[in-house]
Amino acid sequence: MSKFLGERRLLVKKISMSKESDLKVVGFCNWVIKYGLYLLAFLTPLFFLPFNTNILELNKQLLLVVFALILLIAWIGKMIAEGSMEMKKSWLNIGLALFSLSYLVSSILSKNLYQSLVGSGGVISESFFSLCALLIVFFVAVNNIKSRQEIFNAIFVLVCSGLLVGLFGALQLAGKFLLPWDFAKNVSFNTIGSVNSLEIFLASLLVLTMVLFVENDVVRWRQFFYGIAAAFFLIMILSINFVNVWWALLLVGVIIVSLGIINRTQISQYRLILPMLVLAFAVLMLLPVRLNIFTWFTLPSEVSPSWSASINIDKQALKEKPIFGTGPGSYSYAYGLYRDKILNQTDFWNVRFNQGISKVASQPVMLGLAGWLIWLILTVGFAAYGLFVLIRRRGQNWPLALALFLTWFFLAFSQFLYGANLLLEFMFWLMLGLSFLSLKTLAVKGGEKSEVAIDDIPAMSVSFDRTSPFASVLSFAFVIVLVVTISALYLGGSYYYADILYQKGVNMVNAKGDLENGTIKIKDAVLLNPYNDLYLRTLSQAALQRVTEEIAQPQSPQRDANVQNLIATAINIGKRSTELAPLNVDNWTQRAGIYRSVMGLVSGAEQWAFDSYNEATKLEPQNPLYYLDLGRTYGLAADLLAQAAQNDKEAAAKRDNYLTKAEETLKTSVSLKPDYAQALFELALIEDRSGKADEAIANMVQTRNLYPQDIGVAFQLGLLYYKKSDWDLARAEFERATLIDQNYSNARYFLGLVYDQLGNKTAAIDQFIAVEKLNPDNQEIKTILVNLRAGKPAISQVPTQPSQVPIE
Repeated sequence: MSKFLGERRLLVKKISMSKESDLKVVGFCNWVIKYGLYLLAFLTPLFFLPFNTNILELNKQLLLVVFALILLIAWIGKMIAEGSMEMKKSWLNIGLALFSLSYLVSSILSKNLYQSLVGSGGVISESFFSLCALLIVFFVAVNNIKSRQEIFNAIFVLVCSGLLVGLFGALQLAGKFLLPWDFAKNVSFNTIGSVNSLEIFLASLLVLTMVLFVENDVVRWRQFFYGIAAAFFLIMILSINFVNVWWALLLVGVIIVSLGIINRTQISQYRLILPMLVLAFAVLMLLPVRLNIFTWFTLPSEVSPSWSASINIDKQALKEKPIFGTGPGSYSYAYGLYRDKILNQTDFWNVRFNQGISKVASQPVMLGLAGWLIWLILTVGFAAYGLFVLIRRRGQNWPLALALFLTWFFLAFSQFLYGANLLLEFMFWLMLGLSFLSLKTLAVKGGEKSEVAIDDIPAMSVSFDRTSPFASVLSFAFVIVLVVTISALYLGGSYYYADILYQKGVNMVNAKGDLENGTIKIKDAVLLNPYNDLYLRTLSQAALQRVTEEIAQPQSPQRDANVQNLIATAINIGKRSTELAPLNVDNWTQRAGIYRSVMGLVSGAEQWAFDSYNEATKLEPQNPLYYLDLGRTYGLAADLLAQAAQNDKEAAAKRDNYLTKAEETLKTSVSLKPDYAQALFELALIEDRSGKADEAIANMVQTRNLYPQDIGVAFQLGLLYYKKSDWDLARAEFERATLIDQNYSNARYFLGLVYDQLGNKTAAIDQFIAVEKLNPDNQEIKTILVNLRAGKPAISQVPTQPSQVPIE
């Protein structure tokens, strides 16, 4: 009996020790979650690193993913230690699950899988991984914040971070650069993104702080802090003065003032003057005559597609991909494919936009109707729910709920007017979680309860013991998440280091001219991350530059072998980039450029170049640049056949065919953009080679009218007149060329020949004397001068092309 009692006491002691250990684990996990959320809220607006290609978005994504995974591990570990799994009940859970599923399907179906899943360039915020990290932060916050004080702590660190962001942004815009890096010595640089994004972020904090400032039941220091912060944010917003922000502030200001007057017991009526002041400023700033109260900042301009252009692109894209769209991060593809030709008459004809005029206007293209409608239902539904709750309910947390909800409401409304980056997305989801919690604590007016504790918010709960199957499942999930976290950190770290290596390699090539070592760095980046098409494009370009260097070396079997190997490398890498991201037009133009560079060295390269440029024109059919490049390539292929065409009828026919296609393609380029001087210039040269002198002159004259100070245009037009023996017009153009550049030997050479044809020997001699001074060792110029001084023709066989001119 005593032995049995001893075993029982031992068992009770073990159970007690086990519970104590579990409590320590729970406490530690709670500590990690709480302070992890605080630290994330403080760091995300400020965080950037100077080591890679994307200074802001990529680094913020890394920070967000790392914190999200740590928070998720802590949350699951806490559930295992507590022996219960709890999740707040809400229709949001179902909506977010459907939205995530739709987002995942759109990403998997995307032709650029890496960009849609991981993100690259300027669309990292739209990647599926970024969305997953944001949703983890949302659910961790909603299900682990336990008190009003924790919400206030999160708000406090966020506002402190915002003050630092605003101060740094103000110094940047004022031209006071504190950081040593070149990218930071630009007035538009800040830790948020664009200047307009900076203002949206600061305006969201203005909404948050001015509502908390007008609360009656608030300690004095906090009231003073929020008042000072709100004043600073308002001054910054007035200084930047982005019109979309004022529209959002107008709507939010009306709600604050209206609800503040209704709930006089909790909102200070005299401090309500601050929201009224913001509302008044919003009205003033939206008047037809724009006001600029503070003008001490240098504000860079920012452009985006218009509403009509964005809606038209949505319609066209939905016809092709109505359900799941073209995939997250793929808006630039749809923009290039469906944009209007009329944009070619603006300064932004060759700009490719990553977003439409707003996030809401961009989503149908990328997510299709499924993802777009789910997002709209979630956003509009929560907005309606929040307003309903604030009107019908009361409680101690009512001012806090008003502040958090209207901050989220401001961010949500801004997404109907402007695009979003990763920081604005983070703010959107964080404020959604915090406002959900605060709204749920409000009680029905006149009800039995005046307040609902956060812990008492209805939740789905499952309890289990260590031996239950559910505990095993949850433990297995913990192990899976841990393995995924380690794998994600390893893979993400590799990709991040690859980006650092890539940037180092580019700097070596561009800044230091070290092509060999720079190429090695870029190659190492490709080995670490073979899915980034930017790395592949740059590596193929570097290989092509090395081909040029090798060809410049003395001829030898080793040199020829090196050239062939480098050409093969460049071609294979170019192919890989188009296979990886076939919707990126830059990959096709880079591949085409490689083939064009090796025409004459690799059999069949010209046809591959034609095919690649044709793919580019399919992706951006309204862009005249790619038709220009294709026309130039046809012209180059014709030139390579010029010598063979003199004795080979088949080669002559092929050359004529290339010239015809070049002319047709260049005419397409001009039809898309009638003032495209480069296309007109190239078209004139092709028409000249085809024997169409009058058409060539007409197009070159049009080019001259567009760029009257271009010396190349003046010379080529003079040459066209010269070939037609129109000596007076030729003289005028060559004289114009020499006025633009007095040391242009070729122009003076032909001008001297023209003077000779006009019988003005003296003027001809003057020109060739000037050419001799510029080319003192040229014997043929000396012979020409002897002929002219003897009254003879300058030269027996008059050249018709600059390549025949004896001047280096």
